[in-house]
Amino acid sequence: KRGTDLYRALEEKALAVAFGDHDALEPLVHLVPTAVAALNELALSFFRGNGSCSNSSMAPEQWIQLHTQVAQLSDFSAELAVELVLFQQGMSPNDERLNALMEEVDSALTRVMFGSFDPPVPAPPDQSDFNE
Repeated sequence: KRGTDLYRALEEKALAVAFGDHDALEPLVHLVPTAVAALNELALSFFRGNGSCSNSSMAPEQWIQLHTQVAQLSDFSAELAVELVLFQQGMSPNDERLNALMEEVDSALTRVMFGSFDPPVPAPPDQSDFNE
């Protein structure tokens, strides 16, 4: 539950920053390490067999791909936050990098939400999981 809640908060803050809410930037920067640690703990728990999952049809390779995408989303969000701060302070005239990072966040989030063939990321198993 903690990993899911932190991921949801991370997602909300990352989207807010991606869509121009600069007030969400500082909370995002502080949330990233905690959320990544919680998601790593959650993934390790599943791999060790210490947890359960409602989608028992997912193969371990699919869990790994999904975890990889969430980790990339976290990395891109952190990079975006840093680049946005530098850009706002006039220390980085690289608005192309800022736009590229926003596209990476959007792409990673889309893969996590809807699944992907390349890279292979499983889609949510049903509509209720997608809605959450």
